[in-house]
Parts: sequence; C-alpha cells; structure tokens
Amino acid sequence: MSSLPKITATITAGIVVTSIIVYNIEEISKCYNKHRGIQGLARYIWIGDYLPPSIRKSMDELDEISKDMTKCDPQLERIEMLVQRALLESVDGPALHDLSEASDSSKEEIHKQIFKQNPELRKDIGFFSTKLDRLAARIDSVLSHGDDE
Repeated sequence: MSSLPKITATITAGIVVTSIIVYNIEEISKCYNKHRGIQGLARYIWIGDYLPPSIRKSMDELDEISKDMTKCDPQLERIEMLVQRALLESVDGPALHDLSEASDSSKEEIHKQIFKQNPELRKDIGFFSTKLDRLAARIDSVLSHGDDE
C-alpha cells in the first residue's frame, strides 16, 4: 500500500511537466531554433549563451532576415510561373522556349515582346526586386564582428 502514494506522486509530476511543456511549446521551439538545434539548446542550458551579446544581436537580426527571405519564395515561384506561361503563350515571333541558343539581340527582342504582352509581369518583377533590395540593405546593415586577421 505504501507504493500507491509514490505512483500518485509520479503521475502527478508527469502531468505537471507535460502541462508546462504544452503551455510553453512556442517558447521552447523559439529557444530551440535560436540556439541552433538540440546541441545548441543543451549547450545553452549547460553553460549559457556562448556568444557575446553583440554577436548574439547580429545573429538574431540575420535569423529574422532569413525568415523574411523564405517569405519571398512563393512570390519568386509565382514570377517564374508567369514567365514560363508567357513563353508558352507567345505565338508571335521566334520560338521562345529555348532562350539559351538565342543571340543577345534576339533575347532582348523576346524580353520586349514578353513584357509588351504581359505588362503585369514587369510590375511584379519590379516589386520583387525592390523587396530583395530591402533585404540586401538589411543584411548589409547588420554589424560584422570579424577578426582583424
């Protein structure tokens, strides 16, 4: 009969730990991602943050930029699809499906023809280019803490 309180205490402790983990799962996953996986998380728990605060700040900024870059993937795929569709739908002029063998002047003419037939494509590419320029500017603004080697 004395083992019943031990079993009850173990079950209660398990329920409490599980509840805490479920309640804080978002914070745990942020910490896991921030410290680069399970080894980084274990190192953080064991010895603390191994990076100086200035470098940690730069790493966090680069991680945030990386997340924003992955948000650009669907837009890039959409632009690629629009370009492929424009190449396939173009019936006037030279065959557009193989641009690798075309001369520079021929490629220029093909680009003009595509943009003339699809004016929204130029706008989409322009917006995407602006977004990439902003990301590049953010990357350039992150302080580098390189050695003076």
